Amino acid sequence: MRFKWFFFLFPLLLHAEAPEFYVWQRKYTPEVESGIIEANKSGCPKFYFIAGELENDGRCVAITPMYPKWLKGKVTPVIRVHIKHLSTPTANLAQQILKLYSPWQKCRSLQIDLDAPESKISYYTALMKELRKLLPDMELSATVLPCHLRHKKEFLQLAEVCNFYVLQIHGLEKRSGKWSILDRNTALNAIIRAVNYKQRFKIAAPLYAHNIDGITVKPDLKLVSLICRFARQKNIGVIFFRLGVLRDGETFAASRQIDLWHNRYEPEIRHYWEVADDGAWHLCIRQFGYFSEKITLQLKWNAGFHISDLDTFNGAKLSFDRRSLTLTLPPDGEKRAFLWLRSSAPFDEANSPLTITGKEIIVK
Repeated sequence: MRFKWFFFLFPLLLHAEAPEFYVWQRKYTPEVESGIIEANKSGCPKFYFIAGELENDGRCVAITPMYPKWLKGKVTPVIRVHIKHLSTPTANLAQQILKLYSPWQKCRSLQIDLDAPESKISYYTALMKELRKLLPDMELSATVLPCHLRHKKEFLQLAEVCNFYVLQIHGLEKRSGKWSILDRNTALNAIIRAVNYKQRFKIAAPLYAHNIDGITVKPDLKLVSLICRFARQKNIGVIFFRLGVLRDGETFAASRQIDLWHNRYEPEIRHYWEVADDGAWHLCIRQFGYFSEKITLQLKWNAGFHISDLDTFNGAKLSFDRRSLTLTLPPDGEKRAFLWLRSSAPFDEANSPLTITGKEIIVK
């Protein structure tokens, strides 16, 4: 019942006319460039690029600045610090971070992504204070977890060191034997606390999926849409994790991510019949706005339609009675063939012998 007040809370303002994006890709490819261009057209105020990682095995991974020159002024580098580095004195760790940041310093901003346990909030604060001393004129921000906000005194000390913090409401976790990326109660409770603390913050919202043992673990996009609507109404900044690029089945295109922000997200699955050189008909599927996930489609063949021969492509499986087809959707925007058949019956692209149902469309 407490969530009935969710849309009436009033936070401190941070720009929210358009979503921002995490660019977590390590290489600047044509697909990444296309995603950035699409997001930039929407008015995206800032892009957060992964700029380096301090790994658990001790490696210091530097990533060369890869943003286009025309994006200057809209880039913040992010340094990812893994948990084992929390035993390093904060002054030493700050120097390591500074080395990774050096090639990116023209950006005049820096974000630290450190998933510190609750017991290490004070360490996180001390690290940010060290960085503030080293980079007094830079915009500094830090990602925080919902659990951090439960410790009000310690958390506020961390938040006050930053120009703003990023509330990371997502994370791959196993709860009651099931994997999840976004937990409703955890996310909404954290946002309510963040609003009540009256410190400048943005929300990092998930738009990605993971495949674990053949199961697609994905966020509840209706919940993400709800959070975006609240953020738009209250002018809270939202950073999508992560930027959608072509041929990446773990997310969907930047243009449809932007549609979700504007409450006009309507994913779609289309099917086509195409005739091959050998005369067989191929059932092709193209999807827009879905993750590359396993689905089962229901097949209803026209009465009396005669099939001479058929088989499947790309790992699709046809039920024994030919009434369902299980397949893994191609990445957003791509088209793939999943079934072929031969028939002596009249057949053309405009008069399909097959009606396909079974995948719901997520509506606004």
